[in-house]
This record gives sequence, structure tokens and C-alpha cells, in this order.
Amino acid sequence: MECPRCHFVNAGDGPVCEKCGTPFPSPPEHSQTQTIEISTCELTLGSLAAGRYHILEELGSGGMGKVYKVVDQETRETLALKLFRSDIIRDDRAVERFRNELKIAHQLSHKNICRTYHLGRDESCLFIIMEYVPGEDLKSFIHRSGQLSAGKAAFLARQVCEGLGEAHRLGIVHRDLKPQNIMIDKDGNAKIMDFGIAHSFREEGLTRAGYAVGTPTYMAPEQVEGQEVDERTDLYSLGVVLYEMVTGKPPFQGDTEFSVAYKHLNVEPVEPGALNPLIPQEMNRIILRCLEKNRSKRFPNAAELCTALERIEGKTSGASGKTRIKTPERKRLKRRRNVLAVSALVVTVIAVLLVVYLVRGPGRGRNLREGGASVKTRWINSIAVLPFEDLSPDRTLEYICQSLTDNIATKLVSTAVLKVPSRRSTRRFAGQEQDPRQIGRELEVAILLEASLQSDNDELRVNATLVRSQDGVSVWSRSYSRPNENRLVLEDEISKDVALQLGVELTAEGRERSKRKDPKDDTDYDVFLMGRHFENRYSDYDEEEDFRRAVESLRAYVDAHPDYALAYCSLGNVYEHRFAITDNPDDENFMRLYYEKAYHLDPGLEETNLGMGWSHFYRQDYDRSYEYFEKAVALDADDPQANWNVGSFFRSIGLDEKAIPYYEKALVTDPLNSSIYWLCAASYMYIGQYNRGLSAIETAITLDRDNMDYLALSARLLLLLERFDEAEARLAEGEESVDGQRFVRPLQALLSALKKDQARALTLLQESRLLDQSRGSSFDLNVSTVYSLLGMKDEAVRTIEEGIRTGFANTKMELYCYPLLRTYRYFENLRGFPRFRAIEGKQKEVYETRKEKYKDL
Repeated sequence: MECPRCHFVNAGDGPVCEKCGTPFPSPPEHSQTQTIEISTCELTLGSLAAGRYHILEELGSGGMGKVYKVVDQETRETLALKLFRSDIIRDDRAVERFRNELKIAHQLSHKNICRTYHLGRDESCLFIIMEYVPGEDLKSFIHRSGQLSAGKAAFLARQVCEGLGEAHRLGIVHRDLKPQNIMIDKDGNAKIMDFGIAHSFREEGLTRAGYAVGTPTYMAPEQVEGQEVDERTDLYSLGVVLYEMVTGKPPFQGDTEFSVAYKHLNVEPVEPGALNPLIPQEMNRIILRCLEKNRSKRFPNAAELCTALERIEGKTSGASGKTRIKTPERKRLKRRRNVLAVSALVVTVIAVLLVVYLVRGPGRGRNLREGGASVKTRWINSIAVLPFEDLSPDRTLEYICQSLTDNIATKLVSTAVLKVPSRRSTRRFAGQEQDPRQIGRELEVAILLEASLQSDNDELRVNATLVRSQDGVSVWSRSYSRPNENRLVLEDEISKDVALQLGVELTAEGRERSKRKDPKDDTDYDVFLMGRHFENRYSDYDEEEDFRRAVESLRAYVDAHPDYALAYCSLGNVYEHRFAITDNPDDENFMRLYYEKAYHLDPGLEETNLGMGWSHFYRQDYDRSYEYFEKAVALDADDPQANWNVGSFFRSIGLDEKAIPYYEKALVTDPLNSSIYWLCAASYMYIGQYNRGLSAIETAITLDRDNMDYLALSARLLLLLERFDEAEARLAEGEESVDGQRFVRPLQALLSALKKDQARALTLLQESRLLDQSRGSSFDLNVSTVYSLLGMKDEAVRTIEEGIRTGFANTKMELYCYPLLRTYRYFENLRGFPRFRAIEGKQKEVYETRKEKYKDL
């Protein structure tokens, strides 16, 4: 049910909206003699409809009936079955309209239109068989993602527009275009669904004059008045959808359908650019032209609108959702990054606030904030704080540059709602002479903060400049000079000056939050900063010397300052990272000791809660782990570090479908983090969505081409998609490096097994064990896959059983979770094997219990 107030589509049938709590209107009362039937023909999961369609699952329900995922027993195709309510099909006029829909739909064949195949009956039930589109509808996509970038919105809208163009060419108007009727498939492309009330504007007779058909929120004025419609009617609806994509809400809302319809006729929409200043003025103009009340002022046809949207795509980097980088960043993949790096994200906040003031003006910036934008969910602007440049002669101030960047941002983070890419994404631009426009496009931000640091006679000199990424123009600059020992004072001064430039004040709550992360005094502050510096280096490069120097500095600092929580948290991070590499119990004990000390000193920091979450996770105390992760997200729901960690918790316990939304949310403000794309891809593979997984891992490879983990996962997904030539090309890339041999051999074994070359497959499998004992372990997925493909069922099942029994001790994650057992293509040979079915049943119980217990945070 769609909420009349916030328009969230509720999955349940409760009395109030699941999102905003608005009560749903009570059904009208009727006399006892009156019978109102709005029943739906029911189909039982596992049954056959019309003796042909095997019912797999219910996909959703709405005002017209229910939609099921089915398999055609004759063609073995996966399809969607739309089953209509029984009261609807008793309406002869409605049935005639459905027949018309089928006749029209048969004419539509386009990559951006969901195919409709035929109309059928099963006893008294009427249904339509349609193309099955795995993915989610645009309404839920917007609800999950918030405001889309101009490039992403233009990309999706252009695809919808192309589908509409094909329909319009055949004389067909959709008349009910809305986000719920647009599917985003597993490859991120848009498909229009449900031409259920479409009609041909070249034919007459099925729609009475003066009768409005459609959904009020998305109806054009001529629809509201019951007038004849044409292709420009659909373009109006697409304008409403586009407006919602870039602002997060439709242009007109109201408590009743009548009030919404009235606004379509009489009220001008608020400019989308006023709600989302990130969109370019050209996008603003396109949307407003689509929403013209007089249809003669709209785009005359879909082709012209497509052309306009293509111009937006060409000028932005968000069209495909992929971002490219030239230089590799990582040596190896890690489950997560150190939690203290979270504060680096905050840095970016400074500049975003400045953007609002300098680009939009102080008055407008305040109005946007006061206009009710939801804190932590709506951006009023975007900024990337680039790493401070060390201009000292011997380049010894890097650790201070890092500190200033992080801490100034922390002090300003609560003054406005800003999109701020994290340090993981911005640091790759350190020391590079790059075009600000290119950086802005890669990070999808409007403003860059550039700063440099020098030291002379124990004086620190900071030069800060704000640059508009659109044209590279500097819009604000200032220099500071303060004694080194007054560094905390310098941070406060810069923060206050920036706030003054923005026309905002640091609130008492904001000051309290930032001061909470400051040490009580700055004695020995350089010792702590040096420890943090080597902590970050160890996280990035795994060098034992960085570990030693990080521990040495941080221990020296806590000895002198035993009341500073973040110093203990940094020590916990260092040992956690080392434990993930070495599996040494001493490292685990030190990790737990320091995390617990940090939490005891300050349980109100997201960093200390994330640390405690992992501390309990390694002991497989998932209930306590979940509690701490839940608290960390509650403290800062938009923090990419918190979302990355929570996603990895869910992924590690076999709940990959819960992990993916958190990874995707982390990527909003950490868009160049290749590790998160890798984790997304792995999760997609575990739930059987191979195309989406491939899209994610290819993005990771563009960011870090030298990472063998990425190449290996890409090759595996290409094999699963039966794109063998491309998979072999990926394996050839890995063979060129010595390090890559460890990744190539098991996948070459898999490829040989697919070709039924048993001798070569088993030989390559043995070679992979010799190259890398950890990757060639007897419980490894590669091993069970090869055995399954070769028909060696006992060996495959024994491998799976060992992986379930001992896998966590070696990998710290659930290797053979239920979704993998259920969907993995290469376990098809095992489906009917009794031992495999028994394993699958037990793992399903574990999965269902965890899924219910550990709900989305």
C-alpha cells in the first residue's frame, strides 16, 4: 500500500505506514446486506498454474492482483505471472482492456520494455505471462539510494525515454508511467513494465470520455481532466519520475488524491535545483519543460527528450555508475578498513558547506537546510577535501597534514548536510597535478578544498583554497600561521572561520561532538599523530615495519595519556588487521584488550562500537557483535566506514543480500574504493546475481588493475555466465605475473572441469594447492566446484561439509551459506543428491534464523 503522506510503498498490510507512521484510512463501512469482494485468485508456491507454470515465489502485490516468479515447464524459461483480482476479471470491460493490452504488447519489442507474452486462464483466474526482470523497481531504488546524481538519473530516464519512443512509434501511450512500473534490472538498466491501462491513441472505444485513468502522483493535467492523451502525456509522467529521482520526492504531494490532482492542474512545481543544487541547470530546465501544464510547451516527442538527456550524460560521470582511475592503489584485499579512518570522511564537510554559501549564496543555503532536508539522508551540496600538501623541504609533515585534514572536517561535520567523499577515495589525488574538473567528475562533487602546509621555526603555515570543480575557478582563499604547539587551537580557528564564511554557526552539539574526539591536551600530540600515520600505512600496505612503528608510537602515547579512547582504538585496529593476516591468537588478544579499553573510556563513538563489533565477531558471538554494529550505524547512518563494516558483518555470516545495500550506501561517499566494489561483487555471486557481480568487479578492476583478487573474481563470474573466451582472457592476464599464478590455477582447473577434462582439472587443482596452501585448502569453493562439475559427488559434498565445519577458523566467514548452496550454478549436479539436500536443509535453518534475528539496522 502506498502511504498517502510520504508515498512510501509498504510491503505489509499494517494499519500505519512503515516509514513515517501515518495511519492508513479505514475502509468504508457497509451494511450487513452488502458484500464487497476484492479477493485475489491464489496460487500456491510449488504448484502448477494452467498445468504449465511452476510457481517459485511471490514477487509482489498491488491494486490489480499479485505477481509470481514462475518457470515454464515446456520451455524451461523463468517468467513472471501477473494474476488479476477476481472482482476485476468479472468486469467485462476490464477483461477487454486486458485483451487490448496483450494485442498492443505483442507489438512492443525493445530492450527497455518488459515483454508481455500472452493472456491465459486457470479455472476462474485470469493471468498474463510476462518477461521476468530480476532486480528492483525504481521506487524502491530511489527509496534506498536517496537522491540520484544527474548522470545516473539521465542514464535511467534516457532508457525509459527510448522505450517510450518505440511504443509511441506504434501509436501506444503508457498512461501509467511511475517508478513502480520501471524495473532496474541486474545490469542496472531500466525496463518499462505494465502497459495494463495503455491504449492506442489511434483507436477509440475502450475509454469513456471524461474518465481519468492513471496514478494521481504521476498524472499529466490532461489525464486529470479526462481529456484525450498523446505521447506528450507520457513525457509529463517521465518528468515527474525524473524530478523524484534527483530530489527524492515527486513534485506534488497531498493528503488526498484530489489535492494532488489539483496541484497538477494549478500549482507550479518547486524547481528541482532548489531541492538538489548538485544537478546542472540544464537538467533543471529539462525537468521543468516536461512538467509544463500546456502540453504544447513540452518536448514534442521522446526523441527530442532523449537527445537532451544524452547531453546531460555526456557532461557527467554518473551515467554508468562507474568511475575510472589511472593509478593502482591497493596491494591486497581486506575485509574492512581501520575504523579510525572514519574521521577522514568528515574532512570533506568543510568544503561542502562553503559551496552552499559561495556558489548558492548564504541565504539560499540556509533556506535549503531549514526547508526540512532530512539530516544524514539528503545532500544540499558536495565537496571533496583533497589531501593537504606537504611543502616542507624534507617532506616530514605528512602525518600533520593528515591530522589537519581529518580534524578540521570533524569539527564542521554537524553544521550542514553535505556529500563528502571519504579519504579512501580522495587520497589517490595526493600530490597530483590534475584538472579540478576531472577530479570533480570522478568524485561527483561540486567543490574541492585544496590546502598546503609548511613549517618554519616551529610555526605552522596553512594555505587553504576552495575551487569550483565545474570550471576550476578559486572562490575562497586564506592563509594561517600559528605555533606548532597550538595546533588544536589552529584547527578550531580554521573551523570557525569556515563556518563564518558559510554564514553558519557551530552548534553546541557540534562543538561537543568534535571536542569529544580531541585529546584533553595536546602534550605529546605528535606522538599520537605519528602512530595514526603508521596505522593507516599498515592498513594500506601490510608492511611489518609500519606495524612496529604504529604500535611503538601509540603505546608510548597511551602510557602518557591513558584516558584517550581513540588512541586505544587505533591500537585495536592495528592488531585486528594483523590478526586477519596472521591468525595469531596473541594478536587477537591484544586487539580485544585495546578495543574493550577504548569502549570503556567512550562508548558513544562509532569507532569504539565498530571495534567491539569485530571483537565479538571473531569469537562468533554474533548477537553481541550485531548489537555494537547496530549502535555504530545509529550514531552515524551515512558514514561509509560504518556501512562498510556492517555490510561485511552481514556478508561474513552468510547474509549477503543484507550486506549489499550497506556496501552501496558506503559507495555514495566513498565512490573510488575498489575494495567495496569487490565485496559487492562477491556478495552478488553468493546470491546468484552474476551479471550484477560482474558489473561491480569490472568497476573494481578499473580502479586497481593490478589486484589479482579482482581479476580472479572477474574470471569466475565470466565462467558462471558462460562467457568462456572473456574468462580465458582474464586468466591470461593473471598468468603474466608470478603472484597471479596462485589465482589462475584453481580457475583453470574449473575451466578444465567444465570441458570434462578430469585428469587436467585434478592436476591443476593439486598445483594450486602447492602454490598457495590457504587458497588450495580442501574446503575451498574451487575444490568443491571442480568435484561437482566432474560428477564426483561424494568428494564435493565432503568438501562442503569440511568447509562448513572448519571454514570460519580459516577464513573468518561463512563459506557455504544457504543462498550459495541454493543458487550456485556449478552445484546443479548435486541438487538431487541426498547428502547435499541434507546439508542444504540444515544451512537453510541457520540462514532463516539469522535473517530473522539480525534484521537490517
